[in-house]
Amino acid sequence: MISQLIEAIAEKHGLNNDNVLVGAGSTQIIDAVVQLAALQKGSFILARPTFSRLAGAAEKAGLQKIEVSLNANKQHDLAAMLHAVRQDTRLIYICNPNNPTGTICEHGALTAFIKEASKHSLVMVDEAYIDYTNEQSVSGLVADNKSLIVVKTFSKIYGLAGARIGYALAHANTIERLQELQCGANIGISTASLAGAMAALKDDDHVKKTAIKNSECRNYTINELERHKINCIPSNTNFIYFSLANYNKDFFGKLKNANIKGTEIFEEDGKWSRITVGTDSEMSRFIKVVTE
Repeated sequence: MISQLIEAIAEKHGLNNDNVLVGAGSTQIIDAVVQLAALQKGSFILARPTFSRLAGAAEKAGLQKIEVSLNANKQHDLAAMLHAVRQDTRLIYICNPNNPTGTICEHGALTAFIKEASKHSLVMVDEAYIDYTNEQSVSGLVADNKSLIVVKTFSKIYGLAGARIGYALAHANTIERLQELQCGANIGISTASLAGAMAALKDDDHVKKTAIKNSECRNYTINELERHKINCIPSNTNFIYFSLANYNKDFFGKLKNANIKGTEIFEEDGKWSRITVGTDSEMSRFIKVVTE
């Protein structure tokens, strides 16, 4: 079944089977990319804030962290990231759309960045949330670029987080290098997870409906938060990034008392936090709890 899934993924993205590597969640794939980058000591570049688990793994592997602040709109500052590249830079990480801000890089700008940055370093683009948008994936670039790795997952819009299944799209030579770093490439995924992923790839109607419903509920939540003077960043994901700078109540205390799981303060300047979009009733309850 694993070969069938690889073939289905390759077909979906207009690539060959040898452009695909699957793993037990996209985090396993990210770990493999970090290992590849760390074969030579040096540095890695990522935004601040962004998906943080990569940073810990990369530092433990011996790479030095270089953080580049997001711009005023909470978007990746691609020019600043390119300027931060050093002779010893081994990996550049772009989460697009970004976690936790929900912002996205414009496709043309990101493509131009990849073309230049990949001359100097591996570039990993994490597209975990891109299916919530109409933005084009950069996966079409991997066939001709040995330094680009695109990471995807079934955990988000497909709803298979517990099944732990993700994959990388890259040049065939790069996939081979990643496979060499694993005890067993393309294994470690249960038959049930494989079956779920195969079914998910065929269910375009579910994906479209999920994206629409998420957008509706997300827009409702943003409108309600802003109506109560809680500033939000326009989101391209299934979560919302908002500022508690003008919120004079105990936000996290209210969530805890209502048995609602929040996240944390990601940026002290502006007290920026994040909430995942749930069902209509869940978000209605969330709004009531934080605004009463």
